Amino acid sequence: MAVTILAMICTIVFASFSGVVNTAEVARDAAADSRFQTYIHNSFRENMASIYSDPSCMQIPYSLLGEDETGPGGPADSLEFCTSLPMPGATALPGVLRRVRYEVVQEADTEGMAAGVIDIDRATGVGGDARLMLQITESPLILEGGDDEIELDESAMEENARVRHVPVQSMNIRYYDVEEEDWVDAWDSIELSRMPWAIEISINLARSQEELQNLYGLGVDLNEDPDLRMTFPVPVGAGTLRQFIDPNHISSRAFEELEGGDLL
Repeated sequence: MAVTILAMICTIVFASFSGVVNTAEVARDAAADSRFQTYIHNSFRENMASIYSDPSCMQIPYSLLGEDETGPGGPADSLEFCTSLPMPGATALPGVLRRVRYEVVQEADTEGMAAGVIDIDRATGVGGDARLMLQITESPLILEGGDDEIELDESAMEENARVRHVPVQSMNIRYYDVEEEDWVDAWDSIELSRMPWAIEISINLARSQEELQNLYGLGVDLNEDPDLRMTFPVPVGAGTLRQFIDPNHISSRAFEELEGGDLL
């Protein structure tokens, strides 16, 4: 009888201990979710509020490029643009613009990167099974070339880049096109000669396969109800029907074409 009572007590204690452990894991995952969402939202909010472009949308260094792509976890879009913000930190030079790129990459692709890369809980991730990363690359805008062609000095920018990684499952980006009067899945400001009025970003955080199966079993559609959905107006594009052709911000070759009427 004593052994039976002891066994019952041990069973009750073990069940209580397991419940505490599970509750702690759930609380830890929820805290990680909140931390990741806050970091991602702050990053987009800061950079989106200061998007910079030449008035004519003809210079590649100041272009906005959004590509529609698919990854193993769903949409894996990328977005690259220029902001009027300088690089953060005491060594940043005032007046130097910043080039920003958001993209979804494989975790293995982040191995062996240059010193100075800072990761956020990269090893574990939400659910302990993160395989995809939201890579945020911020570089000072360094130009090279003459009067006719101004290009990015990619090697110098890479040397001075600041890179962050956040575990995610997917990222879907859409752009509001005033001519289409609808959202589109990709954008090239050089090809379209204009900026979008607004940008919508939907992000799902990293989850294990078991967590995904549980959500699917409950009828949750992460494409329709993502973990994080943000919509930002584009200050240099919102309300603009046609970009201004400014000869002070285009190359001499392009200005000659403009005088010939090819760009009108």
